[in-house]
Amino acid sequence: MILRKFIIATSLALLSSFGWSQTEIDSVTIKTLDNQHYYGELFRITADSIFVYVEESHLKGFAKADLLGFYKGISLYSEIQNVSEPYYVSTARNNGKGNNYYKNYFLFGNNISYGVKDNLDLTFGFEFISLISQNGAFLPIIQLGVNYGKPINESVSIGFSNKIMFNEKGGLIFASVPVTFGGKRSNFTFAPTIGMISDDDNPLFIPMINWNVALSRKTRLVTDAMIINEYLVGTSMIEYTFKNGHSLLFGVLYSNDFVFPNFSFSIPFGKWKKKS
Repeated sequence: MILRKFIIATSLALLSSFGWSQTEIDSVTIKTLDNQHYYGELFRITADSIFVYVEESHLKGFAKADLLGFYKGISLYSEIQNVSEPYYVSTARNNGKGNNYYKNYFLFGNNISYGVKDNLDLTFGFEFISLISQNGAFLPIIQLGVNYGKPINESVSIGFSNKIMFNEKGGLIFASVPVTFGGKRSNFTFAPTIGMISDDDNPLFIPMINWNVALSRKTRLVTDAMIINEYLVGTSMIEYTFKNGHSLLFGVLYSNDFVFPNFSFSIPFGKWKKKS
C-alpha cells in the first residue's frame, strides 16, 4: 500500500516537473484498484482526485487512493476492450471509437465489429458451414448488427442492440435492450429481447444474459445464456488475452440436451494498434 502510494505520487510529481500542464494534455490512462483501465482527456488534478473526460464528454472523477496507475498517453490494455460482445450477447458497453474486432466462432462463424463512435458499434458477420453441408444447397447466413450504449452512472449502462440474420430461406431479427451493471471487464448484463422470424407473425420473448468476471489482468470468465421457449442455450468460457491483444476463449456450449466443447478467438485492429 505504501509502495503504491509512493509510485502514484512520484508519477504525478515527475509529470508536473516536466511541465505537463493541463493545456498540453491530449490523453491519459487510469488504472484502478479493481483492475479497470480508463482512457480519456485530463480535466483537472486536485489534492486527492483526478478528473478525466472518458467516453467522449462524460467527466469522471478518480480518488487517488483508488488508483494503481496513472500514465500519460494510452496504455495498451486500456484500449483492448472487447466489451461490446464478449462472446455473442450484446452488452450496454461499447468498444470505443476506432476499436475494431474480428471474432471467430468455432471456425465456421465470423463476425467483424467496428467502433464507429465511443457509444456505437456496427457489426457484420457470416457463416460458411452452409457451403459444406447439404451439398451447398443453402447460401451462408449473413448477420448485420448495431449496438448502442449509454452510461447512466459509473456502474450502470443501458443500450439498444439489433441483430438481423438472413439468407434466401428467410430471416430472424433480435431486438434487445441490454442493461449492464459493473465495470468494463467485470460486469453483468440482462438483455430482454424480442425475436421475430420472417414467416411467423408471433414474436418471441427471449431473455438473454452475459456475465463476465475478471480473474486476472489477462483472463476472465465469460458466460452467455438465453432461453427460447423454455429451451436453455448457453456457453461458459475462459478468455485469455495475449500481449498483442489477440484473445482466445475456450469452454463449453450447453443446452437442455447437450454439452459440447466450445472455442472462439478475436483479433483487434484499429486505433489501439497505433498507440501502444
